[in-house]
Amino acid sequence: MTQQAEKLPLFEAKIAELTEELNEKELEIQGLREGMQEMRLMYRQHLDELLEEKAASTPAPERLKVPLEEMALEYQEQCTAGYSASSDVAAASFDLPFSG
Repeated sequence: MTQQAEKLPLFEAKIAELTEELNEKELEIQGLREGMQEMRLMYRQHLDELLEEKAASTPAPERLKVPLEEMALEYQEQCTAGYSASSDVAAASFDLPFSG
């Protein structure tokens, strides 16, 4: 027998061993991925439960029932309250004297 023919069974055995090891690793990876997916689902469910609990225990403020346009106008009025002209606003905001 030649030297190559003698080594062939050793290589075939090594290939079979490595193939089996590869299959085991693939199964392990699949199990870990399934475990991660399960943990994500549990985390999301727990987070949803906490959010629902928080929403149920927090009273809805009346301001949320006010239309957005009204809230914007009210905010604008609050920001400009006490100023007689836009120049007063500019002078107050930037601490610049206005002589105008």
